[in-house]
Amino acid sequence: MYAEIFKNYVESTGFLSETGLIDFVLRCYEHEQRPLRGCEPRDLVQRCIDMCDYESRQRVVTRELIQLAWKNYFGTVPAVD
Repeated sequence: MYAEIFKNYVESTGFLSETGLIDFVLRCYEHEQRPLRGCEPRDLVQRCIDMCDYESRQRVVTRELIQLAWKNYFGTVPAVD
């Protein structure tokens, strides 16, 4: 369900996402043993959008952006490769 919410929100924004991104995000949750919450895909992706807009980046949600958004949102750095 989380993966579907994530995918749908990325698509609704008109952004693209890096291949394998959802698997990467789910591994971050697993590594930190965080529960999956339905609002967090939107929150994480929105932070990526904000960074892209602010820095005039290409509108693609990448692992790098997710890591920055994760750090900003949760206050931790996901130790997943």
